[in-house]
Amino acid sequence: MFHYITISERDNERIKSKLLTINSSTHDIRNNSFVFINPSLTPDLILKQLIIKIYQIRLYYNQCINDNIFILLDTNNNSIQYLVEEVFTLLNIRIILLDDKSNFMKIISKRIEKDDFTNRLYTRSYGNECNSNYYTIFKHLLFLSNEEQRMEIFQKDNNINFNLENRVKDIMLSITLDDIIIKDGSMGNSRLLNKKSLDSIVDDWAFNCNIYDKLQLIQLGIHILSKKIGFTNIKYITSLVLLSEIYYHQDNKFHNFYHAIDVLQATHYLSSNWTNLESQSSGGQEEHVNNMTLLISALLHDSAHTGSNNNLVSQNKDLITQLHSAESPLERIHFKMLSHIIKDLISNRPNKEAESQNQNNNNSNSNISYINNDDNLIEKTFQFNISEKLILATDMQRHVEFIERLKNFDLENYKNNGNESNSVDNSLFKYKMIIKAADISNVTRPLEISAQWGVRIAQEFKSYGLLTAESNNKKIPCNTTNRQDDRIYNGMRLGELSVKDCVKLEPGVCKSQVFFIEAFARSFFISLRDKFISENGTLKQLVINLEENYLFWQKCVEANEKKDTEN
Repeated sequence: MFHYITISERDNERIKSKLLTINSSTHDIRNNSFVFINPSLTPDLILKQLIIKIYQIRLYYNQCINDNIFILLDTNNNSIQYLVEEVFTLLNIRIILLDDKSNFMKIISKRIEKDDFTNRLYTRSYGNECNSNYYTIFKHLLFLSNEEQRMEIFQKDNNINFNLENRVKDIMLSITLDDIIIKDGSMGNSRLLNKKSLDSIVDDWAFNCNIYDKLQLIQLGIHILSKKIGFTNIKYITSLVLLSEIYYHQDNKFHNFYHAIDVLQATHYLSSNWTNLESQSSGGQEEHVNNMTLLISALLHDSAHTGSNNNLVSQNKDLITQLHSAESPLERIHFKMLSHIIKDLISNRPNKEAESQNQNNNNSNSNISYINNDDNLIEKTFQFNISEKLILATDMQRHVEFIERLKNFDLENYKNNGNESNSVDNSLFKYKMIIKAADISNVTRPLEISAQWGVRIAQEFKSYGLLTAESNNKKIPCNTTNRQDDRIYNGMRLGELSVKDCVKLEPGVCKSQVFFIEAFARSFFISLRDKFISENGTLKQLVINLEENYLFWQKCVEANEKKDTEN
């Protein structure tokens, strides 16, 4: 689907007519959407409307993954260029000048060439061309690692400086969920959840992401973080969660925004039920682990996930060089994206001209109020060094290491010697266990929910096969379900699938669930329960769910084997 957002003094209907003529020879023009933003508005309001529209496209038009967004302008606009290049990097938005018709055709044709799931997956995982037409993780990391290169793009005009960044961020911070909701019913009946029900939803282990739409997931994410950080920071939290959704690829079947919110809720649940968790941390402020760091790390622990795995990512030697480490490459990418969002996208840089900027803005009759960082609790208290360790702990290649340490952890000695030098490391270890447990907690949810996640991971495993085949120059037909809404499977909503439906749609889910529980989950959750049951009684129910699920999947495997034998 192609989306055209036009900001132009020219006749809108003539522009639309030309676009339809150009596009009729390249793709189904019925799948186009056209939006025209009034160019006579103040620059700030134009930018705000543009950001809102991009969010709406992302959240409403997701029946066809990897929608193409084109912003049509009369002349170059540095603020919009910054927004596209640095804020919405993963979305592959292209700016087109209306006079540049030949370039427009080239961009359209290149878009169609890449508009295939296998190509998208392979390009973003292995593509190393800095001028690539499509998003690549290598290009993104290179861009983030070179501050001079990043700013050179926006300093071609001497008037462009860090104040441009701050202006865009201030406008983003002014956007609320209510601004994004399309209220005329043209895009369905998506609505926010009743605020009174939010606590009961997020405090329940039977939480099921798959029954909610994206707007509702964002609302739930904001609510969880606000409970810990405080509702006075709501503008920062809202911007953070909206950007978090942007930083997950929708065509990943498992490692997407649904998984992010699922892990966030599981982390919230486990940490909230852990007796005196924060008070057990000791030492100076840098050593004290706060729940805000834990929860935001959980939300962004898989940000910019390519849909690959560490073994496959490690084959991209240029990417490994860029990361300066071959160990846990995906987790290092996730942490870099988290740092970028918090440091660069929701926190203003020092602004010597803030007062004059604010004065000029007030004189322009804009409703955007320029702000400083004084009330940004996230920037002030987020612990980046600890967050990196928490995210690295989610690397499944280190799973055995953590199980061994869990078995050898001496809880009584830790309680009695809380001020010893190893107490800080032990306290951090608990937080690592929480985020790690949350990351693989699908198998401990009630059976029906667990089965739905089993379908998701089974689908993503197929992506690994596509990557392997592509790297060996073998072509595998692309499964068209990869282009659908990331909570839809074969035309059915995942949240509505029964266990029987899941087994029917993905027959291999029985074996894969048995394998995962036996190889990874069972020993981990039993050890976690045995070691920390005195501090978190809810761990008992997680293991009960796990054993019941395991028994069901075992019987399922046996039934399938018996059927195969009879046939």
